[in-house]
Amino acid sequence: MPVMGTLEDFSADPAALLGAATSLCLEAKKRAATEPSLNLSECYNGGDEFMRQVMRVATAFERWSCSHVVFAELDDVWPYLLEDRFGEACLSVMGGAEILMRFDHRDCLRVARKLRLPIKIDSGLPIPLSARVPNPEPHATFREFCIQTVRRSLEDE
Repeated sequence: MPVMGTLEDFSADPAALLGAATSLCLEAKKRAATEPSLNLSECYNGGDEFMRQVMRVATAFERWSCSHVVFAELDDVWPYLLEDRFGEACLSVMGGAEILMRFDHRDCLRVARKLRLPIKIDSGLPIPLSARVPNPEPHATFREFCIQTVRRSLEDE
């Protein structure tokens, strides 16, 4: 019986995992080379823990993607898309290479949106909405119409 959280409990593409992990690792190391205050070994208590976190993030995103991405609508080959763009998108959403340990399933949608992936809409996936259009009436007291979803609290997600 597979242990939860291992690769056996979902249908992952090993090439996609490799692409995502490679991209994330290279982007983090690139940022560490240009930011003198960022030492990945110190942030993660060693390079081996950094690699574990990279693999954990890549696995979590691939697991989430298997359930929520419409792969048939992609113009790119999934593993190559991840290899080319996942690292930059993930670190941009997370706010830096030093906080990968905070990545969880709630960050997957944010990364997917940054990558502009086609997402399956279902009731369990909270898609944020923010739409603004100018008011066509030039002399109105308000200048634009806005429809926006907001979270009432972090505890309620």
